[in-house]
Amino acid sequence: MALSKIPTDHFLAELGHARRSVKAFIPAIAGLRLFLLLLELAKKGVRVEIVLPASLLPKLDLKEAYFQNLQRAGGRAFLFPDDQLPLPGPRQFFALIDEEEVLYESALDPAALHRSRQETDYLRFQRLYDRLQPNCRAITAPPPPGDDPRDASPSASRRALRRPQLHIRLSADRPEALPDETFTLEWHVQGADRIWFNHGIGEVPGKGIKLVAIKQTTEFELTAENRQERQSRTLTVRISEAPRVEYRLTTTDPVTEEEIALTSRDDLPDHYAIIEGQVLRLSWRSFNAQSLEIDGIGPVELSGFRILVPEKLTAFTFQARGEKGTAVRTVVVNVFPIPRITQLYSAKPPEVEIRTSVEFSEPSIPLWLDIPENQDKLKAASALPDGARPERGIWGLLKRLFTGKGSSP
Repeated sequence: MALSKIPTDHFLAELGHARRSVKAFIPAIAGLRLFLLLLELAKKGVRVEIVLPASLLPKLDLKEAYFQNLQRAGGRAFLFPDDQLPLPGPRQFFALIDEEEVLYESALDPAALHRSRQETDYLRFQRLYDRLQPNCRAITAPPPPGDDPRDASPSASRRALRRPQLHIRLSADRPEALPDETFTLEWHVQGADRIWFNHGIGEVPGKGIKLVAIKQTTEFELTAENRQERQSRTLTVRISEAPRVEYRLTTTDPVTEEEIALTSRDDLPDHYAIIEGQVLRLSWRSFNAQSLEIDGIGPVELSGFRILVPEKLTAFTFQARGEKGTAVRTVVVNVFPIPRITQLYSAKPPEVEIRTSVEFSEPSIPLWLDIPENQDKLKAASALPDGARPERGIWGLLKRLFTGKGSSP
């Protein structure tokens, strides 16, 4: 069995199905096809990570350009010390694919290929990968043969492995939220090889924003690491215990009968305008409240709606009472009258003066009247009897209007 055949073609075929992410552990000599496949996946947008033993790298037929191209495509490669390999027994190739599937194959028995979507199998190799990662050093180019990556000498390979100091910024757009209310987490990390959140969020890029909803007060932890250090930042978003009221105003399109949400201006929140006779639906829900009342309506259910037809400027004030106090919120609806037509004005003047001749300061026949084809059309349109003089029809009228000359009707 040739070492270049490890892992097998079947392993490569299954690996090529990755669409989102691949975390590959390569413990023994492998053919160039495996590394080319991983590079191709990275170029297609798959998040690729490769972990190698430090002693294996000089034995592989990989040039500096490979690691540069992998990094340029968004992939990453890591070395770990051989004496810290936490694998008992035969070493295994394995790949975590799309965060839901694992492929693994013994370096001593490549015919024993396993493909599993079982959570127990996937988590077993994920935990193994997580134990390897903290001890790894990211690489952009392979060290020269015989150079130990742990060597403290300032060689070119050590300079390539060096990473800047970690800097982490983590924030939320609000310190408190309602249950299941969406808010945003925002982070920016510099100098990290790997970044991840707790609470099932998992790995994230160095900079981003994520929409989150929680049911109870939650502490989010963002962890970042490189080959030199690991740092964490925590941020707590609390579930608000104070009473609160949310509402929605809608009306119905009279033609399509579709529900339309009313909106208020940014500089006049909670202020709306409608036309007299327009029907509104006022919907609401309250949080952390034991009772709810609307001025002008009276006590109402904690979540509900009312159909309203305001006749004048009206204010609806919610008062939600709970153990942590009372929340007050006012909705203002302004009612405008329907525009009415009080008088019709005709565009036609009461008297029209008809003149049979028009005097011009510089009388001349328009150019279009000098065109024989137009003259024929005008004569035909006048419907004059045969032998009649055209000056007494439309032709004559046009001539008199534009020149002031010609015979009178």
